[in-house]
Amino acid sequence: MEDLHLSSSNFGGVVPAALAASPALMHILASRFQPTCLVPALIGGVLLLLAGECSSQLAAGDRETLLEIRKGWGKPQQLASWDPAADADHCSWVGVTCSDTSIGGAEGEGERVITGLSLAGMNLTRTIPAAVCDLKNLTWLDLSYNNLSGAFSAWSPCSMVAPSSGSLTSPTTPSTTAPLPRDIGSLSPAMEHINLSSNSFSGGVPSAVAALPALRSLILHTNPFTGVYPAEAISNLSRLESLTLAYNVFALAPPHGAYAARLVTNNLTATIPAWVWWHEKLEHLYLDNNTLTGELPRTVTAVNLIHIDLSINQLRGDIWLYDNNLFGKLPPDLGKHSPINYIVIHNNNLSGTLPETLCANGKLHTIITSDNNFSGNLPANLGDCVIRQLPGEDMNNNFTGALPAVISPSIRRIDMGNNMFPGSIPTKAINLHVFTAGTTSWTASYEQSVRVLWDHLAIYLVGSQLAAGDRDTLVAIRKGWGNPSLLTSWDPASASDHCSWDGVTCSDATSGGGGRVVTELSLYDMNLNGTVPAAVCDLANLTRLDLSYNDDLSGAFPAATLYRCSRLRFLNLAYNALDGALPRDIGNLSLAMEHLNLSWNSFSGTVPTAVAALPALRSLILDTNRFTGVYPAAEIGELVGLECLTLADNAFAPAPVPVAFARLTKLTYLWMSEINIIGEIPEAFSSLTELTLLDLSSNNLTGAIPAWVWRHEKLEYLYLYENNLTGELPRNVTTVNLIEIDLCINQLRGEMSEDFGNLKNLTSLSLCQNNLTGMIPASIGLLPKLSHILLADNNLFGELPPDLGKHSLIDNIRIANNNLSGSLPATLCANGNLNTIAAFNNNFSGNLPANLGDCVLLHNLMLANNRFSGDFPEKIWLLPKLETVTIQNNNFTGALPTTISPNMYQIEMGNNMFSGSIPRTAINLQVFRAENNQLDGELPADMSKLANLIELKVPGNRITGPIPALIKLLLNLKSLNLSGNQLTGAIPYTCLLAVLIGGVVLLLLGGEGSSQLAVGDRDTLVAISKGWGNPRHLASWDPAAAAADHCSRSAG
Repeated sequence: MEDLHLSSSNFGGVVPAALAASPALMHILASRFQPTCLVPALIGGVLLLLAGECSSQLAAGDRETLLEIRKGWGKPQQLASWDPAADADHCSWVGVTCSDTSIGGAEGEGERVITGLSLAGMNLTRTIPAAVCDLKNLTWLDLSYNNLSGAFSAWSPCSMVAPSSGSLTSPTTPSTTAPLPRDIGSLSPAMEHINLSSNSFSGGVPSAVAALPALRSLILHTNPFTGVYPAEAISNLSRLESLTLAYNVFALAPPHGAYAARLVTNNLTATIPAWVWWHEKLEHLYLDNNTLTGELPRTVTAVNLIHIDLSINQLRGDIWLYDNNLFGKLPPDLGKHSPINYIVIHNNNLSGTLPETLCANGKLHTIITSDNNFSGNLPANLGDCVIRQLPGEDMNNNFTGALPAVISPSIRRIDMGNNMFPGSIPTKAINLHVFTAGTTSWTASYEQSVRVLWDHLAIYLVGSQLAAGDRDTLVAIRKGWGNPSLLTSWDPASASDHCSWDGVTCSDATSGGGGRVVTELSLYDMNLNGTVPAAVCDLANLTRLDLSYNDDLSGAFPAATLYRCSRLRFLNLAYNALDGALPRDIGNLSLAMEHLNLSWNSFSGTVPTAVAALPALRSLILDTNRFTGVYPAAEIGELVGLECLTLADNAFAPAPVPVAFARLTKLTYLWMSEINIIGEIPEAFSSLTELTLLDLSSNNLTGAIPAWVWRHEKLEYLYLYENNLTGELPRNVTTVNLIEIDLCINQLRGEMSEDFGNLKNLTSLSLCQNNLTGMIPASIGLLPKLSHILLADNNLFGELPPDLGKHSLIDNIRIANNNLSGSLPATLCANGNLNTIAAFNNNFSGNLPANLGDCVLLHNLMLANNRFSGDFPEKIWLLPKLETVTIQNNNFTGALPTTISPNMYQIEMGNNMFSGSIPRTAINLQVFRAENNQLDGELPADMSKLANLIELKVPGNRITGPIPALIKLLLNLKSLNLSGNQLTGAIPYTCLLAVLIGGVVLLLLGGEGSSQLAVGDRDTLVAISKGWGNPRHLASWDPAAAAADHCSRSAG
């Protein structure tokens, strides 16, 4: 506790000495009450607080890291205290918690390091700054209830470019919703608590979260996460005690105890997580009619499975579902839509005939269906397959029909006992290894049997011949990386066909006599470390190499290795630990190179001009490194085939936007934020007619936004925030495909045009912190997709559009610090999606819409400093997700209920006319400020249900009764103000005195009155009085004029 206000009350008794045990106490206001015991001396601890409370040395780098984090968030006003000029002790900055590394050792020998960041509800925007990972002692990170999105400081655009397809996929765009970084595991290994709930993160939850072994709580609820959450990774967090994933859009997540999962005809994507296949209780799995991808598992231990329907998806690979309780028929289109190699379904109760489509794609080479109830003839087109095992131990069924006299040379084994096959043993099967036919309905001569057994010694061929050297090369590559665990499948002993190994893709060779050769290695997120093995480019036909998201892949750019990959068209080294300067001869990479992604590394120095010697480049991704100097703009401008260019988040020398880039007329994606751009946006960029994203944010741009921007036909994302742009907003806006506009933090002026109401695809409109005037156009309220409106900190006036929220799923409206008036529209929450209203510091009036009480997704209601009146809707206090209510300085009436939302953590309602009493139950409440209302009743006797309170300020009310003894349970309390009430009784502490001298509040804490008086304290007090020139206020500090007990002396 830092502040204690007890003034203007009716307390009696002794001021408790136990207050001296509160080391953080800095201010005590206790005027107008009369304690009976004087303190014996100034307590050194308080004086130390005034001089800086820590005896340990502050960790030198932590302060600079905090400044980088603040910078990464655009130096928001909420973090104004993060300023060494105002307070050199960063451990006292808002939201920062430090710990002393000298604990357990000699006092003052260690240093104080940052262990906690609690920045919930700070209205932070943008991304999570990368500098957070530099706080190596961080154990607590709470960034909940903000507007954060994206990866650490940036996103990784164009990372899914597929050269083989000949076009770019939709790039990841900087957005109000963007994915969590896959390198989240690079946070402090001591991390115990992560709370990122109620933000705008999207995409999947990265499996790298498993790299935080100390994690005890992972709170990710209420984000637009999609895909499949990493259940296996999370299950490895053995210390995890709290996990919340609710209110997201995950693809598949039945509870652990589920018996059935029915998710048919949805939009499920990604792969089926492994836990589905080892679920102990799952009996029914229905995932048909989705767009699931990925391979089916080879090991299935969900032994209670009875029925599986995975039809009409995009699954690939093989079917391994043996030793279960499956019944029914196989899907009639099995094999029609995917190239299946293996079907292993023995030991079930399946029936019916084998589908005619099994070999529709000609890839099937193994079927194992024994011990089922199949019947009928084998599919006639099995002869078109490259089968090696037919029908793969098909014993113990009811198959009929005769085998032909000649068996395919690719078949190595036939097990067909206990069926009803008629006829004779085949006379020709030159590569057959095993033939069993016990208990069948046909007969065989000895000579025929001998012929079959003899011919099995021949060499067999399966499909195209495998490139002889590629398998050995892959084994050498694995060895070069130290045989990592995620490449265990790269083992000829367990799988001779290396084209089936994880991350390996083969294609038929286009020259050299045919054969299947390795053309792609997709080894992202494989925990690879060290350097890139030289053997990689011994794969002579390699066209695609993806080594991204391997955090420990380090060293310089592997030029000597990669220059030998003469056919490489796709190279992705993003999200690694590569460093040093790029080689000047980087143009020696394959001339076929189309996609080069070096983002999110630590490359330094200048970008070499030779990068422009790769004429086929379609995407050049260099963002988020440590490049300096001047980038080769003129040379890059010659890469006329470029579709995606990112240079963002590098420390390039200040320079204008390169006019040379106007020649890149195929660009769809241009990301150049935070690279020290100066000057104006070039008019010449009007030639970039294919742009869908333009991001020049966080630079030093000046001048007006060119007119071509507002008439661009294909532009979807426009990010120009944090510059010095001037001029007026346009009157004519015809960029009808715009989805997101962010022009915040500039010096734009003028009024918003009604033409903004024509942007029917617009989801986010951010014009905050400019000099805009006029009214918000009524047409804005008619936009069908609008969800985010950020217009705060302007000079807007008039009323809000009357239909705002009626026609779209408004989620976030931030219009604070304007001159807006009238009432809030009743339609704001018409679609039930509203999350945040920030309308403080305006001139709004009237009653709140009653239906706000039905807004079940509302998290933040911030209406302070307006002229609202009438009863505050009582249902609002009970909204299940509500956390922040700041409504101070209005004219609200109504009763505050004793029970409020369990998630509420901040209430500021001062200077209204509320009645009722302080809530009895609010377990998460941290801040309660209700000064100058009409609250009455007594303070709650059981303070345990308010255990998280940090501030309790209720001066100027009608609260009666004593201060409950259990107030000592409020261990987090830093500020307490109960002044101006009708409290009675003794203070539940033992001794306190506040002395006012010359306008300075001195904190004088001492021992209990019944204890023996410290002999030297009386003389010390006399010396203190003398040091202040014996002021009249301390006339009683005189042994000759008063009793010997210096603790009984008053101080005026």
